[in-house]
Amino acid sequence: MKLAKKILSACLVGAFSVSLAQADVTVYITGATAYRSPAIASIKAYLTGGYVGIYGAKSGVTNETNAAAAAFRGTRTENPALGTIIIKCAWGGSVGGVKLVQSTTSFNIDSQPGVKGWIPDAALPAGNSGGTIFAGTEGTTTIIGADSNTYTFESGVSAAKPDAAFSDCLQSTALGGAGGDAVGLGSQGGKIAVIPFNVVVSNGVTPSSVTVITLPSAYASGASVINYTSTTGAALATGKVIGGKGITPGTTITAFDASTITLSAPTTAAGDTGLKITAADNASAPFDNITVNQLNQVITNGLRLSAFTGLNSDNTKSVYAYGRNSDSGTRISQMGESGKGVTQRPGAHLIPTISGGSSGGKGGLPSRQVTGLAKWSTETVLGVTYLPGQGGYSSGGDLKDAISAYGAQLVTPTGYTRPGWMIGYVGRSDAATATATTFGHNTAKRLTFNGQKDWNGTTFTDGGVPTAGYNDTAIKEGNYQLWEYENFFRKSTSTGDKQTVLDSLAAAMEAATAPSGSIKLTEMNAARTIEGGPISY
Repeated sequence: MKLAKKILSACLVGAFSVSLAQADVTVYITGATAYRSPAIASIKAYLTGGYVGIYGAKSGVTNETNAAAAAFRGTRTENPALGTIIIKCAWGGSVGGVKLVQSTTSFNIDSQPGVKGWIPDAALPAGNSGGTIFAGTEGTTTIIGADSNTYTFESGVSAAKPDAAFSDCLQSTALGGAGGDAVGLGSQGGKIAVIPFNVVVSNGVTPSSVTVITLPSAYASGASVINYTSTTGAALATGKVIGGKGITPGTTITAFDASTITLSAPTTAAGDTGLKITAADNASAPFDNITVNQLNQVITNGLRLSAFTGLNSDNTKSVYAYGRNSDSGTRISQMGESGKGVTQRPGAHLIPTISGGSSGGKGGLPSRQVTGLAKWSTETVLGVTYLPGQGGYSSGGDLKDAISAYGAQLVTPTGYTRPGWMIGYVGRSDAATATATTFGHNTAKRLTFNGQKDWNGTTFTDGGVPTAGYNDTAIKEGNYQLWEYENFFRKSTSTGDKQTVLDSLAAAMEAATAPSGSIKLTEMNAARTIEGGPISY
């Protein structure tokens, strides 16, 4: 390490008064949104000397683990010679991530759909309450959410190329079978963990049964009565299930008047002023399992509901799919696990119109209604054109939001003759949010796959997490099929301190307990050689 760098580190230890431009090493990471939450947890745990951070906040983004962009500044006490470390994250997709870390790439960080770029250095907050980033721990450091419209992202040809990428798929798969020069990190040639996936079926609440309730003020945890100012939709009625922040799933209305609602069970957490909650009749999809063949047919052109229920009366309805675009490793997993093949394309990914949402079928919540469905329009992703029905969402976050919106099962998609239920293929954390009841009544649920599930029990928290936890053993022993290896690749030219940070980050991830949403690689008794391929012991 050069003397000037050692002097700079010493100055930073004494007081945080040095320009951010003098940071010792900055590492840029992109890749899979499905692995975003475990990756962020690993990065925070890696910065053992404390850190500060920022994430791009917008509607529906509640913390750094589900934001499209985040940045952290801190130190690693195990290697003080590195000085200050800045790690910037811009999450897009596995395919785009792998392509961006190739030495010959002509793409920029914002070439990936939905990616604005890197959060600028100037947006990072000052030190924690101790006055310096070196004094903090995860419990005392500062992470803030800032509206992404308030600053200018580092983007375009002048922006840094990613040093590394997390990917739910192999390098050769992302590159269409071609070889690449990205270097696999960690002791397993790039494999860093295992990531499970779930198939989730949409919220079944019907528009005629929904009442959206606007609260004038917050309510406390333990409240049995909540105040409201107005309702929209169907009239209030006793017995209707009510859903919202801190309201136990299954809670019903036992009494009401013009300004108050009495609950059958007290709230478990405080609500927010102006929060919108919903009251509805119970309704959920009439099936709980999907097979590999059914998944294949649903993403090809939809499949009649009767194929799931065995009832002739269900011939008038179908099951359709929301999906991810070609930048996504989750999409590759879906294509592999469905038996279509990782090089193939879906034929019937749909896009919803969501009342109260933003353009492009985004912004779904349990209190927002699906009013239209159509095949995903023709789109070009990373220089390749995809025909109607072959595209999809640029992030699992947008897909899981669409799944949670109500009313899709009553809408007949443009070009089809039957209304139907929607399914989505997502990672565990997105499955939890898709089925959560924290923002309104939501009957979306996980489906077992070929009769197997990766969760324990039958009950879930209001955040959509199984009460009895996840059944990792089902994956480790090869019983539950929907999983892929999470890979961690670096650019071959990311050397010096950048390589040191990436190598030590990968080693720390391998040594630590796997973050929520992933499984430790060394605990696997099952293996596979390609996405969706046969599982061996």
